[in-house]
Formats: sequence, structure tokens, C-alpha cells
Amino acid sequence: MKSSSEQLYEEEIRSLKDEIKMLEEQHADMEHSGTLYSEEHYHSTLASLRGKSKKDSTKQQAFAALKTKLDSLEAELKQQSQMSGYVLTNYSKKTLEKSHIKVLQQHRLSGRCHFLAFQIEFQLMEVQMEATVSTTVTDLNIVVESSEFTDMSAFVSRAEDTKSLLLFFRTLKSFADWCVHRKRTLLHFKEKYPSIVRLPEGCSAEYMVIQSPKLPG
Repeated sequence: MKSSSEQLYEEEIRSLKDEIKMLEEQHADMEHSGTLYSEEHYHSTLASLRGKSKKDSTKQQAFAALKTKLDSLEAELKQQSQMSGYVLTNYSKKTLEKSHIKVLQQHRLSGRCHFLAFQIEFQLMEVQMEATVSTTVTDLNIVVESSEFTDMSAFVSRAEDTKSLLLFFRTLKSFADWCVHRKRTLLHFKEKYPSIVRLPEGCSAEYMVIQSPKLPG
């Protein structure tokens, strides 16, 4: 028969074993929960990254498409500028009046044709007819930076009086082309006959002086 002290020791040992088993089970449960959380967190993070990557890819594709379109428009504009001789540097538009049958807008643009810089401000009125739209220039103001050309002011005044944008652009292009050709011609003679040809007012002047070095005066 066991003594009371031995029974007491056995009960304490069983109690310790039970406590150790309970702690082992709790530790196992904690490891399992941590594993599940890690897997869920991993999948959630992966899905988020995939969504972000997809959005970034869509943005990159949109940006690439816009850049391609912009490059195409710039190339087309450059080609048109080379063909027409005009380069527009600034443009703005403002609506002054608008109704269901009439729209009045103010346009401002600046640019150059070869070496001639210009600024234009005009009002354009659009009136809705039964089946068509009537467009009329109601006001036109032009400034051309060409103080060395005395006949330019008369041409500008006539375009403003007639409110004809087509007249202005066609005439300015012809005048600028003629000036470029004249400058090229004067330079050609000056370079070919330097001892005879003089350009007192430069190669952009309206005349050249021909003088033989053998003759006085």
C-alpha cells in the first residue's frame, strides 16, 4: 500500500502532464492560426499586387497610345508647316455669345510666315439655318511686324476692311515667298560679283547697287 506522500507526488505528476499537454495543444492551435493568416495575407497581397500591376499596365498602354497619337499630330503639323510656310505659335478661343441659333466666338492666333511675324484677332459668328450653318467674320484686326516694308500697311488695311482671312493668308504667303526669293537672288549676285555688287541696306533690302571698280563715282 502506497503512502500518502507517494500518492501526493503521483497526483502532482499527472497534473503537470495534463498542463503540459494542454500547453502543447494551445501552441499547435496558435501555429495553425498563424499559418492560415499568413496564407490569407499572402493571397490578399498577391491579388492586390496583380490588380495594381494590371492598372499600371493599362495606364502605360494608354500613355503609349497618346504619345503615338501626339507624335503623329506633330509630324503632320510639321509637314503642313513646311508645305504652307506658316508656323502657328499661339492660339486661343473665347465664346462671346451663344444661343440655340447663333454662336459668336473670338479667336486670337499668332505665328509667322517665313520671317514675317503676325498676330490676328477676329470674331466668327455661326448662325444655324434650316439645313446649313452660315459662318461670317464680323471683326478682323491684324498686326504684321514688318516696319521695313512700306507697302505692308496698305495690304493689311485692305484685308481688315474686307474681313477676308483668306486674302490675308494668301497674300502674306506670296509676299513672304517673294522676299525670300529676292534675298536669295541678292546674295547670289553679291557672292558671285563681290567687287561690283553692293548691298547698302543688307540682303533684305529692296535693291542692290552695281558699280564697276574701273569707273569712278
